[in-house]
Amino acid sequence: MLKKIKKFASYYSCILDYAEDLQMVSNNEKMLKGLVIEESFKFQEHNFTLAAIVYFQAMHYTTHILGIQHPKLQPERIDRWFYHDGMKIGTLKKSFTNGLLFENKPKLEMDLNSDCLKPYILIYRVSI
Repeated sequence: MLKKIKKFASYYSCILDYAEDLQMVSNNEKMLKGLVIEESFKFQEHNFTLAAIVYFQAMHYTTHILGIQHPKLQPERIDRWFYHDGMKIGTLKKSFTNGLLFENKPKLEMDLNSDCLKPYILIYRVSI
C-alpha cells in the first residue's frame, strides 16, 4: 500500500533515534560512526529547509537556529545561523543576554565519536 502525506505542517521535526542515550553513542561499536545532515531536500513537491538543530549534552539543551531575530540584539541577521546556550550568560552588542547567543554555522558533517555536539532534534521549515 502506497502512503501519501495529505497535509503538511509549517515545520517538520525529526528526532534522531541514536540520541536516546547519548552516552552510549561514543561507546557502542554498533552505533553510527558518522552523520551528514541535509540542509534542504524535496519530498512530494514540498521543500524542506533546515531551520534549527537541537543538541543535548552536559545535561542541558543547546541549539543552532537559522534566521534568529531579536529586535535589539540582532534585528538585521535573519538569514544567518546562530548558536544559543541557555545555561550560559553573556553580552552581545553591549547588551546583557540570558543565554549565550552568537553567530555560528552548524557543522553538518560529523564524526559521532569525536564531535562534542551531537544533534538530537532536526527542525525543517516546510514550503511549497
